[in-house]
Amino acid sequence: MNEFASRCFYDIGNVYSKAYSFSTADATGATRPTYYDNWGVGIRLNLPIGPLRLDYGIPITHDSFTSSSGRFQFGVGYTRDF
Repeated sequence: MNEFASRCFYDIGNVYSKAYSFSTADATGATRPTYYDNWGVGIRLNLPIGPLRLDYGIPITHDSFTSSSGRFQFGVGYTRDF
């Protein structure tokens, strides 16, 4: 088993305030992007207790609600492959 790995990724999606409401207008009526996307890099470390993940994502699409600076994401445990 490979104990250390690196990854590059691209992510796209959106979260809406109400289920099945796909309006791009926020509470003030301003139109927001229909999706947000980002790219990033990450490292994986497989340990006997389970995998550790550290990712850094940088937004491609951003507006007044999201900054253009990146963020770290730390994860522990397994993920489901689709």
